[in-house]
Amino acid sequence: MKNTQKAVILVLCVVLCAFGFSCASSGGGGSGPDAAAAPAISEPYHGVWELTGDDDSGDKGTSTVTLTEAEEEIDGKTVKTYRFVGEVTNGTQYGLISAILTPDADTLAVLKKCSAISFKLLGDGRPYNVEAPISTVTDWGFHRFPIKTTPGTAQEYKIDLKMFQQPSWATAVRFNKERLTMIRVQTFNAAEGGIGPFDFKIWDITLYP
Repeated sequence: MKNTQKAVILVLCVVLCAFGFSCASSGGGGSGPDAAAAPAISEPYHGVWELTGDDDSGDKGTSTVTLTEAEEEIDGKTVKTYRFVGEVTNGTQYGLISAILTPDADTLAVLKKCSAISFKLLGDGRPYNVEAPISTVTDWGFHRFPIKTTPGTAQEYKIDLKMFQQPSWATAVRFNKERLTMIRVQTFNAAEGGIGPFDFKIWDITLYP
């Protein structure tokens, strides 16, 4: 009888240990958005995005931006485009405007795991910053990647997430894509020489595994 009890206890211990190891390996069965598994992708993923424009009125600036959405045929395909038109003024040295690319929940999960992001942009000849803001940056020195545009020419920009870098004046913070909630395309600010009119159009946002 004692030998039988010992055998039962031993088997139970093995099962419990295996269960505990499984939980530890999977993060302890935590919940919340950070614990959710990203949808598995093995090819480019377009997802669902909401695009909005943001001016500098919160910093007492007077820069303007207007967003127009349209269905257009480009390269033989019907696509939804987002056109941002306005002007950066010198009402404040930090004047700028942002095109904010906000993913839905499933797309955000992929964004936090992907290796690169791309989009097509029809520009006006001005340079822009593609910004990847994360919550641990507290001095507005977010990680970014500058792009150049050619007037009237549509270009595809593919950016490896490892290429995002903070500006030299920022307090250094390690980039953690798990903290991303959006991507921004921004004009240069007034202090960087960004004053003046702008006009650009974005479409075909894509994430890569």
